[in-house]
Amino acid sequence: MPSVSSAGPEPAQGLARLAPAADRAHGSLRLRLARVRNAWRAILQTAVAGGVAWSLARVIVGTPAPFFAPAAAVISLGLARGQPRRRAVELAIGVAIGIGIADLVRRLIGVGPVQIGAVVAVTIVVALMVGAGMVLINQAAISSVLVMTLPTAGQGAAPDRFFDALIGGAVALVTSQLLFARSPTNIMVGVVRPTLSELAAALREAARALASDSLERANDALRRLRSLDGQIAMLFEALESAQEAASLSPMRRRARGQLAPYDDAARQVDYAIRNARVLVRAIVAALRTRVAVAPELVGALSTLAEGVDALAAQLLGSGDAEQTRHRAIEASHQATALLASHHDLRTTMIIGQIRATAVDLLRASGVDADTAWTAIPAAPTEDM
Repeated sequence: MPSVSSAGPEPAQGLARLAPAADRAHGSLRLRLARVRNAWRAILQTAVAGGVAWSLARVIVGTPAPFFAPAAAVISLGLARGQPRRRAVELAIGVAIGIGIADLVRRLIGVGPVQIGAVVAVTIVVALMVGAGMVLINQAAISSVLVMTLPTAGQGAAPDRFFDALIGGAVALVTSQLLFARSPTNIMVGVVRPTLSELAAALREAARALASDSLERANDALRRLRSLDGQIAMLFEALESAQEAASLSPMRRRARGQLAPYDDAARQVDYAIRNARVLVRAIVAALRTRVAVAPELVGALSTLAEGVDALAAQLLGSGDAEQTRHRAIEASHQATALLASHHDLRTTMIIGQIRATAVDLLRASGVDADTAWTAIPAAPTEDM
């Protein structure tokens, strides 16, 4: 007869094997709960918009069961949230157009593969005729397909459903642009932080490429900078959204003054990324052609990256402009000092772009153009 002690380790080993799975499940649950906590505003916003749209459609249009009003509100809200006012209006109109056309065609010729194809084509043509962008066109087409394939018993006449959709879109606009609009400064913080963080990381990667004579690292830095095109577009869209949020909401109009530094900095950040891209391209060319580059440039690039970090801290409210300016000027000093002893084309190009990027950082920190160029040391050729 086996003893109890001989069977004891087996359950313990089974529990030990289950422990990692339990840890993973617990971590996954925490992640899911965190996602819910982060989305509470969007959840509440969507719920309020759906309920309000349904109620208004019943009162204004008189539809007994206005499915299309809350549907249009939820669809429009999903894409309009955080968008500039113009695009949000386009999205709401796109949903209404898709629903209106699809409902009319369904009434006239019924539902089938040919009818669905015809509705999609007509909806796209109408959206193009009103000058819609690709997002609006896609949304209008999707809305039309939704209407064609969903049952509509008890939904009232076709014009009523179109007006239901307009009401839903209007509710989505009011909800997203006024009642639940994000803080203007929070909108900017959410875009400025990753943009400048990626710029600083690319400059540091370029410095490591020079230090290790690694063409692969230099190419990685260049790819990171090229990928920032979309981030810059988001930066300007965020600025537009933040300015509209500040102007539309009476409670947030005092935030206009807080947006001024972002307004001044956005264009200069764009220029800094463009100049950094040219800078890293020169580093790639130097490494590819085996041109010896002054090792002191590694320090200048690292200091320039610190200037970008300082600019991010300044714009996010945890730093001041003096730190940004100090780092930018120091980087230009470190680079310019090499011009007296290094005259090859590649090194000169790298130095020139470090100086230009330093000026962009100075201007992003609030310095005007003349003062920025005066603050960095004059190159030897500038005295001739």
